[in-house]
Amino acid sequence: METLKTSKKKNNRQRLQSLPPLRFKKFQMNLDQSGVHILLSANFLKKNNHTLRVRDGQLNLKIKQPPALFGYANGSKVLDGPTKDIDFQIRLPHKQYRHIKSARFLNGSLKIHLVESYTTGATLKYAESAAKYHGVATSYPS
Repeated sequence: METLKTSKKKNNRQRLQSLPPLRFKKFQMNLDQSGVHILLSANFLKKNNHTLRVRDGQLNLKIKQPPALFGYANGSKVLDGPTKDIDFQIRLPHKQYRHIKSARFLNGSLKIHLVESYTTGATLKYAESAAKYHGVATSYPS
């Protein structure tokens, strides 16, 4: 009985000192006429701790690890050491969607919109100016 109690205490101590599992709460990818819409929600995703890049049909999401290790187990000797970034590679449905139009972090979720090419608003076609230089037509008798 005594060994059972000590093992329970040991397990409880380990549980308190360990980090929570890093997991996605939600991952959703939609493809429509305007491009690819990606919605990511995770317990480790915070504002200004991530970078995005699209290369070779993959979305690379790099998450920087904060010095406080997500707010858990501060001051633990086991958790001290070099910090590493977390890298995620998400394969896109088509390689043609390779430009990030927008990436917004709102209410704990990251919304990404990928498009084929950048658009800078409506394209304007300039007509030739109406005022042309009209030279004086002279004819010389030959």
